[in-house]
Amino acid sequence: MGDNLLAVARGEVDVAVSTPAGFARMAVAGQGPFAAEPLTGLRAIGCLPHRDALLIAVSAECDIKTFAQLREQRPALRVALSPDDGESFMGLGAAAAFAAAGVPLSEIVAWGGELLLCERPHDCVALVLDGRADAIAQEAIMTPAWDELATRRPLTFLSLDAESERDLEARLSLGTVTVDAGFLSGMDEPVRAVDFRDWMVVVRADLRDDVAGLLATIMTESGEALERQYRHIPVRFSPLDYPITPQRLADTPIALHPGAEDHYRSIGVDHRRGETVA
Repeated sequence: MGDNLLAVARGEVDVAVSTPAGFARMAVAGQGPFAAEPLTGLRAIGCLPHRDALLIAVSAECDIKTFAQLREQRPALRVALSPDDGESFMGLGAAAAFAAAGVPLSEIVAWGGELLLCERPHDCVALVLDGRADAIAQEAIMTPAWDELATRRPLTFLSLDAESERDLEARLSLGTVTVDAGFLSGMDEPVRAVDFRDWMVVVRADLRDDVAGLLATIMTESGEALERQYRHIPVRFSPLDYPITPQRLADTPIALHPGAEDHYRSIGVDHRRGETVA
């Protein structure tokens, strides 16, 4: 969340966990809600792996298969999503994805539609499942709630095109990922969506090197114990991806703190590639 990153940058806390990890690139670059206060002093300790994306899906009953059709038909959609309030990355990601696809949320309202705002993904899923919403823009797609929704209420998943992806990268430094066909019921083709992967441990650049190195050491040495708590859940549904390896921990979207980078190098891991140094 945006408030986590701000709290670290302002010195209100020393360490925070932020997800999705890639949104920190926006904060460091001073884009979007961080334009007035670029958080250039943020550094990473490491990333806990977490597979996720922000999907935009429409009830199959609406017969909308692409963003182009959405723009042309201008249906009065009731869309369940999180608020774009300057703090929620879920709300920011949804608003940014719609805008990049040429469908600003204000247009949906102008067409007679409605924005149904919920803080939590599960609450948005419930609105669509109960028929109170026609569309959803949310993350946490590995949870059973999304699986139940796609099974019980047929959905069409809208995929971002290359132009939309370039717009997201240029304006907000937001990346995109491919969700494989078949990941959810009704997903007949791969879907391009806003990247919502990973939990990143974040500190300031002025944190002492030895403290940053200790934090990185703790993440590395506790990875096995942490993933044991999730191995009973198939990776497909797990909120934590596994295995947790030093290579994956060191693969961060913003610069590592020098103390953390020294630790990873000491065990043969190169942050630049996220792979073992020969």
